[in-house]
Amino acid sequence: MANFPLACGTVLALVLLLFTCLTKCSTVLLPPHRKKPLGGHYAMPPGPKGIPIFGSMQEWLSWDVNTFQLLQQANLVEMTTLCMGTKTWVLLNSGRVVNEILSKRASKTHERPYFPVAGELVSQNKRLFLQKTTASQEGRSMLRKLLLGAASKEQDRIVEEASLDLLRLYLNNLAKWYQHNFRFSRVTATSITSVNSGPIEFFSQISRLPVVTQFWRQHWETLGTFHRKVFLHWWENMRPLEENQARPSFLQDIIHTKYSEIKGEEEAMYLIILAISAGSGNPPKSARDEIEAVIGDANQLPTVSDLPKLPYMCAVVKEVLRWRPIVPLVPNRVLVEDLSFDGYYFPAGTDFLVNSIAVCTHIPTYPDPESFSPERWLKSTEDGGGIAQDLWQYTFSAGMRSCSGFKLAQKELFVSWARLLYCFNFVPVGECGDRELNAFSLGEPFQLQVRVRGERYSRLIRNVEA
Repeated sequence: MANFPLACGTVLALVLLLFTCLTKCSTVLLPPHRKKPLGGHYAMPPGPKGIPIFGSMQEWLSWDVNTFQLLQQANLVEMTTLCMGTKTWVLLNSGRVVNEILSKRASKTHERPYFPVAGELVSQNKRLFLQKTTASQEGRSMLRKLLLGAASKEQDRIVEEASLDLLRLYLNNLAKWYQHNFRFSRVTATSITSVNSGPIEFFSQISRLPVVTQFWRQHWETLGTFHRKVFLHWWENMRPLEENQARPSFLQDIIHTKYSEIKGEEEAMYLIILAISAGSGNPPKSARDEIEAVIGDANQLPTVSDLPKLPYMCAVVKEVLRWRPIVPLVPNRVLVEDLSFDGYYFPAGTDFLVNSIAVCTHIPTYPDPESFSPERWLKSTEDGGGIAQDLWQYTFSAGMRSCSGFKLAQKELFVSWARLLYCFNFVPVGECGDRELNAFSLGEPFQLQVRVRGERYSRLIRNVEA
């Protein structure tokens, strides 16, 4: 009995230690908006409560539910709060709040969260758009010089050569049209779909466990290795080796002389490939009529210089991006300090995501949003319909961390689509569900019959010099 007090004290100490550990763990695992500040609480936009620990994670990771829920937000509220494991998500459902929070308050919303799967395993910490701001600054600066500076003078030639390759691939194998489109976009598409793709992204603390216990690593590392091999395959034709006969380009000259010396060849390889892939029923007859009115009937292919003269074609591109946005949720931005906005109080660590589906179907902004109507963008009589430099919705995000390559992507989409429309007929085979376009499918996303418009167009494609 003499040891009874000691035993009781030991048990009590263990209970207190266990309680402290559980309390500490629960605090660490709480999403930012549920960690109450001193003397109050965070006032957040409305949203579902979800279930303990997981929040709304399981519901929103279901693609079918996700798409429906995202669409619902368009006419409900401008912002939606979601508890996603240890993360606090705030969906931005209108263009107004995207502009106010991501653009005007970019000094507080510029950061990226830690992506243990998409950033570390799939991208091997090399993709700039997933890196922390400090880690990405040098690469983004170089990318801006490549894509927006004086070195971008060669962009038009590169864009036109790439689109010519696409036309010839179509001509050689019309039945595999979807594979030609997917050639350069596959790596980008799979990297985007890996963002926020599973529980590890929402409980990033788990990634600190010993590697041998991380059963999920092999799958995602394999995908990352595949991406790297694809990059290496492209890279072999661009490396600055004496025996290499690749055509000189602004990509080689600037990156190889200024960037690879600092960061190494591996980083230079990723940066160049990112620069290249930065943009990666029958279309309206009036778009083809417009093209033919400008360049004639099978006389020459549309070029980048024709963009200001083809406002309706520009409007078609923009309306496609609005009508069926490819990226439903633009990857997260993290708030670096507390923010007060519109009567809400957001804690540091909150993730803001652009809800592209809601933004692009916002009825006050886009009346009759389900209607495919390029005319909605033709609000000016200026060259290009006043939209030549305003071709995007929010696919490329906003503010300090918006896509550096949006202007190159603009040219690539315009030239590729204009040339395909000019040279080929596209006819759906049977019923085509325009709500389920299967954009990320590795096979044929929907049944389509593609035919060249005639022998004159075939000769035009074959005879144009690269």
